[in-house]
Amino acid sequence: MASNPLERVREQRAMKLLTALQDDLHAQMRLEKDELGRSEENKRASLRRKARIARLSDPQERERIWSREQLPSYEGVAICSLPKTRDFWREVEVSVWCKDQLDAACTLLDLPIDGKKLELVARIQDWVHEPEILARLEEQRLLELQQDAILASGRVFAFGSNTNGELGLGHRRSCEIPTEIESFRGAHVASVYSGFDANFAFARTEDGLVYAWGGAGRAIFDEASAKASRSKIQQQEEVEQNKHHARGGDGSCFLFPRLISSLSSRHSKHIACGRTGGHVAITSDKGECFTWGRGEYGELGTNTCESGAKAVTEEPTRVKMLNKVLVIAVSVGNTHTAAITDKGRLYTWGSCWSGQLGLGESKRAGVKDKHLQLCFPTPTIVEALQSKRITRVSCGAVHTAVVSADGQLFTFGCGDGGRLGLGSNDGSFHPQHVSALENHVVLDVSCGSWHTLCIAREREETFPVRAPRRVLVTATNCNGSNGGFVYAFGSGLQGQVCFNTFSSLAKIFNHDFTLFMRSSVWANRSTRHFQVGCYVVFDLEYNGPLDCVAACLPALRHRHIRCHAITTSSHHSCALAVDGNLYTWGQNASGCLGRKGSEIDAPELAEPAVVDRGSFRGYGVGPIVSIAAGHGFTLFATGPWEPREEPAKLQFQLQTKVNRQRL
Repeated sequence: MASNPLERVREQRAMKLLTALQDDLHAQMRLEKDELGRSEENKRASLRRKARIARLSDPQERERIWSREQLPSYEGVAICSLPKTRDFWREVEVSVWCKDQLDAACTLLDLPIDGKKLELVARIQDWVHEPEILARLEEQRLLELQQDAILASGRVFAFGSNTNGELGLGHRRSCEIPTEIESFRGAHVASVYSGFDANFAFARTEDGLVYAWGGAGRAIFDEASAKASRSKIQQQEEVEQNKHHARGGDGSCFLFPRLISSLSSRHSKHIACGRTGGHVAITSDKGECFTWGRGEYGELGTNTCESGAKAVTEEPTRVKMLNKVLVIAVSVGNTHTAAITDKGRLYTWGSCWSGQLGLGESKRAGVKDKHLQLCFPTPTIVEALQSKRITRVSCGAVHTAVVSADGQLFTFGCGDGGRLGLGSNDGSFHPQHVSALENHVVLDVSCGSWHTLCIAREREETFPVRAPRRVLVTATNCNGSNGGFVYAFGSGLQGQVCFNTFSSLAKIFNHDFTLFMRSSVWANRSTRHFQVGCYVVFDLEYNGPLDCVAACLPALRHRHIRCHAITTSSHHSCALAVDGNLYTWGQNASGCLGRKGSEIDAPELAEPAVVDRGSFRGYGVGPIVSIAAGHGFTLFATGPWEPREEPAKLQFQLQTKVNRQRL
């Protein structure tokens, strides 16, 4: 080794270079050896394959090799040799088979073999039970068609107070949104009825069957009054039985609609009722008029004015004084009744002390008995309207309103709260024309206990009015398809006339007003103040006449919402718009306004709003054809359903068809 440091460095570098060259040479030699070995192995493998192919060309060799292979089997028999019948495979428990057995079974049955073990098991089981599956699907399809037919026949919904079973749902719980009375599915209900102060209701089907419910089992025929002659012990026992069993006097449950045979047999056309414990009147398709219930003031028209238990008639009795005329419409109040004939004549009977009969008298002349002086027990024609053809009539508690064929509105009876719409708080014993609607054609009218609603439109946009065959709250009997705007007058303490704020009144009359609340309402044009419902309004600017006592509901007018059916109760009102929406306003007792989320038993909700349609809008629900309002509850019936806008249902049917094809 050199002693010079520089020489030693040169020697070290030379050794490293030599070592690197040697490593590269050894690596190259290994690569060449590996390549040669692989080539030889490939040659040997190719020779082996060629030799095996040559042996397989011999049929005997192929049979020998095939006999050595173990085929999937079941109970010692190859699966490929098993029968392809569903009866055989129904007895085989394929869920315990291995994957090879399942593959062989799927191959035998011409089923796909892709997928995991559980999928193959399900595929074989579906093939085995395919006839039963298809039969069940067909049965389900037929049931769906039957259900569609039932839904298409119309349905009935109810909401509000249910203390006395007035919703017909089979329980006493109040409902704040429309809830279907499932008992009426497939019944083809054409109309529903109730009274402004009634806790019971009626429904009439297209074939004339009449159903009734509610009233705690005592209201349909006023059974509580009819059985007043029984001992107090017997009455108490019946009350306790009704509490525990919810049974009516005829042994049927009043919480559900029950068929009233005595009414169905008379082919009822229209039913009118007013209050609980009052009386009921019906008209038949033959023009007959029947009444029953309490007749203490001659409101039954049977020429009797009995008191106590004798005043009650349980069975419908024909009003004989109307035998020679055809009655097409009837309405009842607290203690009076009004009817219209096919000739347009108006007959009234019952109590007369407030002028609600329109006969011009508060007492019957020539009668000494003080009780009999206050009533007309037989139908009497209203001579003041002889020159008019009356087409509609509605009775409130103690007032009456009628509409003539030329669209004029006449009111008479008690005027408290401005319910007559005459601009004063005074009553009238004669029919008075509501001059505030002089330039309008009135299409419909409905009276409550303290207020009145009507539908009207301006004369220049109307066509000649024809006499309808029915009255009150049915959507199919309105004059003209465009309907009209809703007008209201009377007491609005509960918001039932929609005027409960200063701003709403100002919008109606387009003037600046000073608004005062008074316990005694009145009107006086000379001092330029007048009454709207329970409000007294003083006009500070206007010097002209003040005739607009019957005011259009601003909340509906400003939105151009026209209506073609209305109904009223004591404390709330309803209107059915042309677009099919149901509007309600007034006292929201127990949710009778049908507004989801609104406070139950709220003092008042005077702004008209659409009833929540969450529970009755959509598949199987047709348009509303009839509405009715009772004391704290509301009813409506829907007509035939046509599946026009049901993408969800069509998508369901399409998916079902695809699933069946996959089987």
